[in-house]
Amino acid sequence: MQTATTIALPPFLAVTMLLLAGFGTQPFDPDCTAEKVARSTAMKATVDVGGRCTPAEAARDTAERATGGK
Repeated sequence: MQTATTIALPPFLAVTMLLLAGFGTQPFDPDCTAEKVARSTAMKATVDVGGRCTPAEAARDTAERATGGK
């Protein structure tokens, strides 16, 4: 009978992964603009992979910027 083995990450790799997750290359709530929506839509139509910006998200972000939020 085999037992489960644990994979130990070197400390520097674990810290690096946490920093990238925390400060990340992409925010959890992207700041969507009309340009980002257009790019996301074009990529979705071309390669079937798009970004996280939708027209509704862009409208919300634009309204927040106009009212001084965020």
